[in-house]
Amino acid sequence: MGEDGSLFVTADRALVLPALKIPFHSAVGAGDAMVAGLACSLEQGLDLEQTAVLAVALSAGACMTEGTQPADAVTVEDLKVRVTWEEA
Repeated sequence: MGEDGSLFVTADRALVLPALKIPFHSAVGAGDAMVAGLACSLEQGLDLEQTAVLAVALSAGACMTEGTQPADAVTVEDLKVRVTWEEA
């Protein structure tokens, strides 16, 4: 949903996450970074909140870099603590 944030939906729940205010450089790779977060979360057995936080942080981190460079781990961890959500 880009600047409008993200929506994570399961059979039982839905979470709405606002977009993070970040120094934006490029949206290239942001969707791929979010999908990577989803895949990693599935592999690690994370719950919905943890999944959403990781995916949003990775995606926002990608938007903070030039081109296709992923965000570094420190940036992702810093972004994770800024992610908020509410039940839809």
